[in-house]
Amino acid sequence: MAKKGDIPSENVRKVKVRAMVDSGAMTLTISEEIVKQLGLKVHEQIEVTLANGSFRKCDYVGPVGIRFENRTACCRALVHPDRPHRAQMKVK
Repeated sequence: MAKKGDIPSENVRKVKVRAMVDSGAMTLTISEEIVKQLGLKVHEQIEVTLANGSFRKCDYVGPVGIRFENRTACCRALVHPDRPHRAQMKVK
């Protein structure tokens, strides 16, 4: 919206995070804290399987813009209420 001039660029919310990349991951996972900082909208809830085999419903939010070095991407993200960098999960 800022690129189109609909909102001032200073109103775009940004957060800088340290992240771990899992080359086998199917989707981005972020914490509830990041969701609050960015003001992301929940689009739906998705049932996921945790690494311990248990199931949980998680919010699916977005869009999230990601920038790393000279690459960018835009996607939705699963919100894990626990510490996402230590919790592995996959969409059922």
